[in-house]
Amino acid sequence: MFNKLSPVVITDEKDRKLFIIAMLWFFIGAWIDSSAHTYLIDDIETFFTPWHGVLYSGYAFSVLVAMYVKNKMKDYKFDVGVLGAVIFGVGGASDAVWHTPWSIFNVGLCLYNKT
Repeated sequence: MFNKLSPVVITDEKDRKLFIIAMLWFFIGAWIDSSAHTYLIDDIETFFTPWHGVLYSGYAFSVLVAMYVKNKMKDYKFDVGVLGAVIFGVGGASDAVWHTPWSIFNVGLCLYNKT
């Protein structure tokens, strides 16, 4: 049963390096984003920030690399990475929905407040 979920080894050296670059980009983006949320918490008012850009562009690049490598290897079976990518994508969309109304609300309050 669990053998169906086991990953296929990437044998091509170029594909491995491409995957490493994609994962580094994604992890560095996650680190930058979490640092920004930790140390700049009062300054974050919108979803469209440079650190979100690095995080989600790294995610998108990682997904594209994974799709390219899986297609090149002719590995069309479902694996847990696909499920993780979908869950993270839903989380990213939820993050955009969460930040956008609050940033619009905060800007509206700043414009409305006469003091």
